[in-house]
Amino acid sequence: MVECTCQNRQVSLVFGWAERRSAVAATLSVVVPVYGTKRDLPACLESLRTQSLRDAEFLLVDDASPDGAGAVLAEYARRDSRFRVLTHSQNRGLFAARMTGADAATGKYLAFLDSDDFVSVDFYRAAVALAEENDFDLVMGDTVWQRENGDRFVRPVHADCVLEDELRGDAVRDAFFQQAMTCYSFHTIWNKVIRRDLWLRCAPYYAPLAKKHIVMTEDIAFSVVLYFFAQGFGRHRGDGVFYCEHPSSSTGAAGNPAKFRKNYADIAQVFAFADEFLHQQGADQARQQLQKARKWYARMWAEQARKAANQPEISRLTAALCPDFSLDEDANLPEIFWFDQPMTPWRDGTERIKRAILGLDGIDRPVISLDVFDTLILRPFRTPTDLFHTLEGKWQRAARRNMTSFAQARTEAESCARAWLPETQADVTMWNIYSAMMQNLGVSDDCVGQMTYNEREAEIHFCRPRKTGVQLFNLAKAAGKRVVLTSDMYLDADTIRRMLEKCGVRGWDGFFLSNEQNALKWNGALYRKMTAQLGVKPDHVLHIGDNAKIDVEAAKKAGLRAMLLPRPADVFMDADCTQMANLGHGCLAGFTTADAMQPLALRCAQGMAANRFFDDGYAPATADSAFAAYPSRLGYYAVGTHLLALAKWLLCRCRADGVKRLVFLARDGALLRQAVELLRTDADAVETDYIPASRRCLLPALMANPTDWAALPVRWTVYTPEKTLKLLSFCTLDAPESELRHQAEAAGFPWQSPFQEKTRWESFLRFFRDKLYDGCRHQAAYSAARAYYEEKLPEGAACFDMGYSGRLQAALCQLTQRAIPVYYVHADGRNSERLSAAYDFPVHCFYPMPPAMSGAFREFLLSSDEPPCVGFERQNARVVPVYAQEGRNEAAHFLSTCVQHHALQFVRDFHDTFAGTCVMQSLDNPGVQLAMSLPFEGALRQLPEADAELLRNIPFEDMVFAGEDALDLRTLVRDQSAEAALAAHEMGAADAPSRMIGFIPEQTGLVKRTIGFLLFDRETFRKKLRKRMKRMSN
Repeated sequence: MVECTCQNRQVSLVFGWAERRSAVAATLSVVVPVYGTKRDLPACLESLRTQSLRDAEFLLVDDASPDGAGAVLAEYARRDSRFRVLTHSQNRGLFAARMTGADAATGKYLAFLDSDDFVSVDFYRAAVALAEENDFDLVMGDTVWQRENGDRFVRPVHADCVLEDELRGDAVRDAFFQQAMTCYSFHTIWNKVIRRDLWLRCAPYYAPLAKKHIVMTEDIAFSVVLYFFAQGFGRHRGDGVFYCEHPSSSTGAAGNPAKFRKNYADIAQVFAFADEFLHQQGADQARQQLQKARKWYARMWAEQARKAANQPEISRLTAALCPDFSLDEDANLPEIFWFDQPMTPWRDGTERIKRAILGLDGIDRPVISLDVFDTLILRPFRTPTDLFHTLEGKWQRAARRNMTSFAQARTEAESCARAWLPETQADVTMWNIYSAMMQNLGVSDDCVGQMTYNEREAEIHFCRPRKTGVQLFNLAKAAGKRVVLTSDMYLDADTIRRMLEKCGVRGWDGFFLSNEQNALKWNGALYRKMTAQLGVKPDHVLHIGDNAKIDVEAAKKAGLRAMLLPRPADVFMDADCTQMANLGHGCLAGFTTADAMQPLALRCAQGMAANRFFDDGYAPATADSAFAAYPSRLGYYAVGTHLLALAKWLLCRCRADGVKRLVFLARDGALLRQAVELLRTDADAVETDYIPASRRCLLPALMANPTDWAALPVRWTVYTPEKTLKLLSFCTLDAPESELRHQAEAAGFPWQSPFQEKTRWESFLRFFRDKLYDGCRHQAAYSAARAYYEEKLPEGAACFDMGYSGRLQAALCQLTQRAIPVYYVHADGRNSERLSAAYDFPVHCFYPMPPAMSGAFREFLLSSDEPPCVGFERQNARVVPVYAQEGRNEAAHFLSTCVQHHALQFVRDFHDTFAGTCVMQSLDNPGVQLAMSLPFEGALRQLPEADAELLRNIPFEDMVFAGEDALDLRTLVRDQSAEAALAAHEMGAADAPSRMIGFIPEQTGLVKRTIGFLLFDRETFRKKLRKRMKRMSN
């Protein structure tokens, strides 16, 4: 039986226990199932009671909790009419408890919260607002994990699990099922706000499962149906749920065999329910992805089962969960827990500001003041004066061409205007600045008028909302505060109002602008004028801004309470927060100047990255990492800047060389082709195509002549006779493997023993040519490849490939009997020159010499994750590629997809922001292209250890050269980085700091650690030496 202890009431916007009002349906209903969580219940209920969204009801479902939790629920319901208690007379399980609460809900939106978790103070208000503004059916928030000792952290991969912050139509369903439940933040139901209309459509499907006692993975049952029907999905960042880790929780069953078996049974029932639902809907592709998810869960639980069950029972349980699961083949795969591996500490700065706005720190602040620029409004520049450079073209037209840089003239004019201000005027205006320019340069009134207008319009054009600041503004308004804007700025009030309107900031209660009030913030005068005009005491005002001295120190000296919301670009550039801005600094050290490595385009890229990732100035970041282990940050900033530079270089080269058809070779060219298509203009006549080309599928051409066999592109030390014959299957006798093995071993070549000496390798190749080689099969494979490439690479075509030796391009030229020009990221400098001359194909390289880090990591970040092409076959008079059966595993697929999605998003954002300006035009300059690639090269060579966690258990396929289809990427990068660091040291160059992958103090003994600091980080060596000597002297 279900009992209701009170009715829902709408309540007034006050903190403290709510007053009853007339019965009206709430905006939001939050369902909280309760069972055995009395200890943690107060934190959960308090987080609900103090929510900024006051128009809510909280449905507390007592699922026959045995620990007296009902008394706590009853007390909250007695004191606050928004809380209702619904009681199960006997325990029915988590799924049924959620259903009981949802059935009693009256809100337009619905949310679920577990009773041992709690929610950030503004999540529900912000999520509902996002859903209302954008007509979303589902809104997902953040998840912050809290350990029993109070430590809080985020899992960056979970935060990035949804690639887009907005999904519409079938894209909602596709995104959900394509991930196959690998990242559970996507499918957990307690970090979402759900439109109740969607829930009511889904509820009938849940009825059969509601009759069963389900506790484990019930989220999947709910989410499969919700995502199947949802037509709008939104991602809200900066607020969410604190997930409290407890060993005794429903997921922590390793030490309780009975509980473990019950969990296994629940999971099997949930997947059976989801599969039957999708079967009824005729959703075959979704069912295939669900089967992947089922196997994924079987893998995870098979590992945990070893602690609670014996082998026969594990086999029985996993067979019930996933019939085609194999304990021998599918269990213990290292990537299973990859999604949870990287962890970054959560920072509470913004949450503290929100709680202060609401008075939850015990201090009443009826007035909230916010700074404007870099607090409510952002611009895509590292420094505000970078905007002046974008006006250079208009300046040249207005001033009828001159040698003076507008940015320099504008900066000097403002300095003069401030120096010439009369004592009666506190701040400069645009009129003061441009009057000084007239006096300095003698430009005309018309020129000054045009440039004044151009600057104002540029400010409006480039401005973007700072989402966190705007949320704070809206939170203060929703809380019934008087909200005022307080700003030191030379722009006029009308222009600033237009900028605020564009950024969605409306309805303030006062606007205090320095050049109108004739007072400044830095000396407290503007703050004093503001409080006087409002008629409030200074300590009744909370001021929020981005500048520690002006917005915090000066405000506090004026008697206000003040809190800092750090400027995004300041966080980006602060080495105590992140190493992102330092990436690549050492790559050209000693060759050029710091200014040359920081051109305007890169500064704009840094401003965009800062605004994207540190809009919340307290977003997770650590001083020992560049990306805080977020794939999105690696993709957007490091890969995105290089991708943009490469695409611009290719378009410039094709334009200059008259190339009309550019063919991108798979898999290296897939991402770059998309970037080129994004940037291509009417002036670029080049058409693009994308075709497969790998060492494996080109082996018939690479081995066309007997002399080519000595140059086979393999690392023979990792090959065995078995691997070699698999590689050369296209030209091996058509015989059973047993027969081939017999012949090899009879000739003295053990089937699975690697070749220890090169002479043994060469001897085996001679044996193969004499005994196992099939020339007819080789010729057939060669003919098929020739037919395919002759069609795809017509006369006049050029290719793009990642580069290196030139072997593949030589093979393509041989197959087509044409000299096909090729564009490389870089060549190896020796073989490429030799083969270019031998086969007469021109080579053009982005980098004039090979960079220190090449190969695996570069290719992984830039290459498509589609399966590699292994050959060609004839089908109905056509030649088609044949692909390997398997591509990357789930972890590698997610990482590369996420990185590349955000890299391409950077190219799109940069183009949309700066198209037609000197910023974009500057990217035609090879020097600027190189500078834009430095963050990428820095990430390759100096990836911090904390970020390298993303590469753990990520396989890299190199079947031809290395003879492996699962090389560990993290190990490869570590080895290459160490080699690059050693080479740089031998050449006398400063290299990576000690926190970088090449030297990891935490994993090194004392003697080696001391040598490492001495070689790679002498500043740290000196500090540690001084500290040790000081201790010894004491």
